[in-house]
Amino acid sequence: MALQEMIEQIGYTVIGNVLTGQEAVSKALQLSPDLILMDIKLKGKIDGIEAARKIRRSIDVPVIFLTAFGDKETVNRAKQSEPSAYIIKPFNELALRSNIEVALHQQKLKKGIVETKKHLEEIINNISDMLICFDNDNRLILFNSAAETITGYSQKELYHCLIHELPFLQNQSHLKQLVEDIRKNNMVPSSNSLHIRSKSGKDKTIAISSTSPIKNIEDDSIEVVLLGREVPAAYQKVNDLSKGHSYILFEENKESFFGILRYLNEFRYNCLIISRILTDMVEKKISSSKIKKCYLSNEHIENECCISDLDGLSDTILKFCKDNKKPLILLDRLDYFIVKFSFKEVMLKVYEITDTIRKHGAVLILHIIPGILDDKQLMILENELSELPAYNLEKITIETDSYNILKLLHNEKQRKHIVNYKMLKDELFLSYPTINRKINDLQRSDLVRVFRQGRTKIIEITLKGETLLKQ
Repeated sequence: MALQEMIEQIGYTVIGNVLTGQEAVSKALQLSPDLILMDIKLKGKIDGIEAARKIRRSIDVPVIFLTAFGDKETVNRAKQSEPSAYIIKPFNELALRSNIEVALHQQKLKKGIVETKKHLEEIINNISDMLICFDNDNRLILFNSAAETITGYSQKELYHCLIHELPFLQNQSHLKQLVEDIRKNNMVPSSNSLHIRSKSGKDKTIAISSTSPIKNIEDDSIEVVLLGREVPAAYQKVNDLSKGHSYILFEENKESFFGILRYLNEFRYNCLIISRILTDMVEKKISSSKIKKCYLSNEHIENECCISDLDGLSDTILKFCKDNKKPLILLDRLDYFIVKFSFKEVMLKVYEITDTIRKHGAVLILHIIPGILDDKQLMILENELSELPAYNLEKITIETDSYNILKLLHNEKQRKHIVNYKMLKDELFLSYPTINRKINDLQRSDLVRVFRQGRTKIIEITLKGETLLKQ
């Protein structure tokens, strides 16, 4: 009673007063107090230390022991329940007040740290890219939801595994070398793709888009964070384009290809677009990337690179190849030169350009709109260039429901809206089992990709899906 009066005089409210350890546990779980003052010697089968241990297993509440027992054995037992303070009787109001205030302040700080940690975990798990982190000993200490979805393994399965123990890697030594180079040089090596095999046996390529070494202030150890993006199967071939090779791309609407070009730019290709005109949509797609552009024009455009003749074309490509590592050139609108000069003159210049591409280990992609060349011209051109591998779209037949899904995904992507299973159900009036089956079919054909955002599965159309939709 004296203790309760003292607490209330300090300004706190006593919400319960019990005599046994069992009562302490049940009352604490029932009332969820902000703080518990616990005697060690209690009536009943369990003492205050055991009661505190049982309470803290269920709720996170600070416990202050008030006891006459200060022997080493009792103190050591009490420490195991992690009390906020240990006050030996007799005590005064000042000691009680200061210990309560410190305990409540520590709890407030702890809750703030826990909430911050949860918030960061939510952010990390909402990232659609794969995020993994290794400690100074190359043990895995972070594996986000996207990484779990891509690999099929959970963080719980892989936590604290060394790099050479990770089951999804096809080349453990490559990742180990990558992590060590980042730790020493704070940079990503030129070979920055990981080849993995998911738990279900599916081979995948991960493009490392960002890395960060983090120094631990306490012990000077360096953790390495890797952020990677799964390469859709349709573009794994594009990622492995042969150096010194020239390709031809047939596509009526080139805008979807510029999306691939930006994608290649993220693979550390240095990209150059040579085109007659770039639409606002294309400009928007490439504006945030380090992609150089040149316009085909007789007129000078302020602050822009302009090409008006065939010599200017070959000189621009040669200079770009000399000035850049891993250069990739997209030459669009070959018809501009054919109409202005002749097919023969254009082909002679194409031969010269492909020699430059081979010599400098560059990649050339020549975009042709179907129908601008006759069969003879087409045959001559195809003898000099190979068809771009990723756009050899296989003959895919999709039923009406699947087509409607692709169309909805495309439209919502234009509006920058996310699409989940519930939205598909509401918009297309299909059952969840039907949607799940059709999404799995579309995913197997690389027409859609599914990733997790928090607890929600998001569906997104791929560039291959958009191309097929247009066809």
